[in-house]
Amino acid sequence: MRLINADEMMLKIDLHGTNKFGMLDEDIRQFINDVPTIDAEPVKHGMWLPHKITASSKCSLCRRVFADETPYCPNCGAKMDLKEGESE
Repeated sequence: MRLINADEMMLKIDLHGTNKFGMLDEDIRQFINDVPTIDAEPVKHGMWLPHKITASSKCSLCRRVFADETPYCPNCGAKMDLKEGESE
């Protein structure tokens, strides 16, 4: 799945003048408006930090402690792709 900016697409239709799709501009606009939308949130990025008391790791964002380091924090959903010294 790709997220697109439908408003930007509409603007390109207006600026281009003619289209190569064999459809009227209004039909293209209606087609775009009929496509279902999704709710999207910006991706939060974090890293696993060593927990000082246990042999576990904690999320750098929500600070919850977990036994396993996963690609995403099970609590806050942060993508755990930052390295030490990096910040979001």
